[in-house]
Amino acid sequence: MDEGASTDGQADTERGAGVGAQADTNHGTSVDDEADTNDGANVNDGTNAKAGTNAKAGTNAKAGTSGNDAAGVETDGERDGDDRGTPSPAELVGAALLAAVPITLAAVPAALVARLVPVDAMVAVPVAAGVALIGSYAVGPALVDRAISEMAPMEANGAERLRERVSEAARSNGHPPPTVRVVRRSAVTLGVATTRTGTTLVVPSRLSELDDPAFEAMVLHALARADSRNARLTTALLPAALLVEAIRLLASGLLSHRPSGGDDRPLAFGDDGGGDRSIPWVVYALSGAVLLVAVTPWWLLLAVGDRLLVGRGRVAADRAVASRGRADELADALEYARDASGHREWAPEIDRLAVVPMGEIESRRMRGRGRGGLRVRIAKLRSKRPV
Repeated sequence: MDEGASTDGQADTERGAGVGAQADTNHGTSVDDEADTNDGANVNDGTNAKAGTNAKAGTNAKAGTSGNDAAGVETDGERDGDDRGTPSPAELVGAALLAAVPITLAAVPAALVARLVPVDAMVAVPVAAGVALIGSYAVGPALVDRAISEMAPMEANGAERLRERVSEAARSNGHPPPTVRVVRRSAVTLGVATTRTGTTLVVPSRLSELDDPAFEAMVLHALARADSRNARLTTALLPAALLVEAIRLLASGLLSHRPSGGDDRPLAFGDDGGGDRSIPWVVYALSGAVLLVAVTPWWLLLAVGDRLLVGRGRVAADRAVASRGRADELADALEYARDASGHREWAPEIDRLAVVPMGEIESRRMRGRGRGGLRVRIAKLRSKRPV
């Protein structure tokens, strides 16, 4: 209690006479030791013992949560910015690395062409880099829209119910209802595509199996990512990322080329498999090795940028949802997604835009993101410490 917070002389007399022990007792019986940090934050209210009795209300982010959980999460949220309006330094570095992928993909060929033709490289390289960024910004949303349109829509009745659940979850938490596209997919995740025309949530039909608290937590997570503008930036830089991923997957496929016969075993090094021998195995191996070496610099930029921008963005959205007292509900949804099937039905174009990454196993391994990252997120949400 602040010494200037007394409302009358009686409180001052009690403090001077040693009755302040009672105030100390009340302080010790507040929510818990960790939650008491908010007492100091409420001192500027200049109030009496009422401020002390309101400590629990000040620490609880949501009714029904324990004081320890809410206090720990809110302290962390205030430190990192609960509104998700300002990206963290790691996310800024990740965005720069992802932006460097289309810039260098265009700048390197432009520099080579400038050496062959009478064009100033100091002009050709910046122009090529600018065209690459503008083209990526224009093509990215089109790729997302195409990927969504290729997924079959859900039947009208079920789709309308899911749209109503999304709108209700958004309105009850102070967000305007977003545009919702319901698709018939068994993947347990939720995509958030933020473009120039607004925010679109891609909701698979499988999410109808989630109960309301877990479903609402997933919607809040998607809206938190939309508020952070990470989804918009990821969408704008998507074409170059998909190109690098496609080249690296092709290189890996050539290196692990399987025989064309009925044998499904991997082709051992030096073994042509007894299949189609018109193309020797060494041609596949050398082609894959050359592609792999050539694409590795861009893949490193992409992998690190993806980890910092997209991965940290998901964790920051976890923290934003937990600050509303929905940590356990979100953990329930993530656990259900981890144990569910349907990974192959989720379009790779929107996998980076999803609450839970559910792309094919080859893509997840290539990005360095397996089930371990999801387990860490769940463990942080389940813990009693700040997310």
